[in-house]
Amino acid sequence: MPKKPSKRKSGSAETPISPKKPKNPDEETNFDDLLSQIATQSQNQSLWNKKETILGDEEKDETNEEFSVEPGLISDSSEDDDYEEEELIQNSTSSPTKDGNKVIEIHIKSESKPTLKDKRSKKRMQAIQREAKHVKNLIHRVRFLSSVAHLLYVGHNLGNSDTFRALSLSLFPQAHFKTTPTPTSISSFIKWYYSASSVFPGCDLNMPLEDRLLSAFPKLEFSSQLDRILGFYLLSLSAGWNVRLLYAPPEDNNDSDNRHWIEIWTSDPSWTIVDPFSGRSGKISKEIEKRLSPFWYVIALSKESTLKDLTPKYVQNYVTSVSKKRKPHEEWVQSTLRPFLSNGVSKEDDELYKLMNEAPIPSSLSALKGHPLYITPKHLGKLEVIYPLCVKPVGYIKRIEPVFERKHVHKLRSKISWEKDGMAIKEGEVPRICDKDKAFWGSWQIKKFVPPEAKNGKVPKNEFGNVELYKPWMLPKGTVHIPISGIIRLAKKLDIDFAPAVIGWDYHIGGSHPVIDGIIVCTEVQDLIMDAWNNDEDVKSTQYYEKRVLRILSNWRKLTKGLILRERFKLKYKV
Repeated sequence: MPKKPSKRKSGSAETPISPKKPKNPDEETNFDDLLSQIATQSQNQSLWNKKETILGDEEKDETNEEFSVEPGLISDSSEDDDYEEEELIQNSTSSPTKDGNKVIEIHIKSESKPTLKDKRSKKRMQAIQREAKHVKNLIHRVRFLSSVAHLLYVGHNLGNSDTFRALSLSLFPQAHFKTTPTPTSISSFIKWYYSASSVFPGCDLNMPLEDRLLSAFPKLEFSSQLDRILGFYLLSLSAGWNVRLLYAPPEDNNDSDNRHWIEIWTSDPSWTIVDPFSGRSGKISKEIEKRLSPFWYVIALSKESTLKDLTPKYVQNYVTSVSKKRKPHEEWVQSTLRPFLSNGVSKEDDELYKLMNEAPIPSSLSALKGHPLYITPKHLGKLEVIYPLCVKPVGYIKRIEPVFERKHVHKLRSKISWEKDGMAIKEGEVPRICDKDKAFWGSWQIKKFVPPEAKNGKVPKNEFGNVELYKPWMLPKGTVHIPISGIIRLAKKLDIDFAPAVIGWDYHIGGSHPVIDGIIVCTEVQDLIMDAWNNDEDVKSTQYYEKRVLRILSNWRKLTKGLILRERFKLKYKV
């Protein structure tokens, strides 16, 4: 009886490879086709690490064939998706055995490990991606700065101009003039303005904005929609109304003329939205959002030429949508707007704060990931913990996963990292996390660094002979910092005890290097070393002056000799 191939368990990575049956019983097995079949199947499977014997069954001639495959050096392709799949090198041989069966030996060889060239290419690609991301962030910030400059230009050059105020008052209809307008009066004023004004694109848009508006104001014939909106803004200012010009900077190169609208304070009291682009007013914030979407910022210019960020007012679900995108730039944006913000806190500021810091708890883990207000322990980073430990969750997802406020998340840092901020670990504190011989502490385990005191004219140093001066309060007591480059030579010459001042670290040439800024010496030798420094500078300046005088005399000597030589040639050759 022919020997049947051994059965294997389902799901095993070692799937048997059986030879094809010959179409004709008298036809011998085609081993070339068999080798091709084995190579094709082995490319889609995990390759084995030990020898396998595979027996084939032929029904007609009842002859047995045995196939043995030697192990290869190929690793599982799932270990590294960055590299191509393994290739089969078909160095195969066949030889008969004692019992008449044929043995086929296939040597399977994998690609070699990533070479140095591959690693360098990968690093170059990563560097290119980092640079592209950096350029993208710079473009984003430049657009934001351009928007701020645009609004400030309108406020200072147009809103505060006596010329435009006089022109606006001469055109403002008396029937619509009210000290504090109502929503109804604003609606009628918009209708009058749209019937009286028009847009003729034929004007040269390269003209300065002030010149275009001056030429357009007498007949209210504007060259663009932007000029028309600015005309409405200037007319509202001339009436003494509390009016704001709003602008949503585009995130691409789209036209920015239709990204302006206006708010006017009414007798309700509330801000009434006016969209001069469509000629409508009232509660149309959703329509504006739909027309301008997507946008990350809405900046308002007041009549006092101050700025305010009103993005939460015009974006639905601000916390879960725009806030995530703005997070990398938020601190920079707030510092940019800070010099132009108005003083004091109004009721509107409280409402904006609620919109920015209040949001319902998401109902799924996917929606909770990256949420600016809430977090679950599953989404904590490697060096992030929730503290204090007794804090209670604000909710649960599917009644199992607790949800905490993100303000309770603290990032752990190493001792060196805390020291760079002028902090030190409290005595008796135990590291919150220890990983690979590195300890990490939280912000509740640190205190302000207390520097040691200089004794007997000796500056206290670290194990490297330096003084880490990352913050001003880290200066040792009884010492003084002299931030002068090249003063180390004089301190060594005078045999004065000193320590180089390390003020930071610079990362280049594949490593970190300390940044040295002068030296630290005891207070009693400060005058001595400074006198020596001043004397040394006087000597250097005197030597420089003497060298300069010698160089000047040498140049004049060369010039005089050259002129005399030229005159001799003229007399001799009568040129």
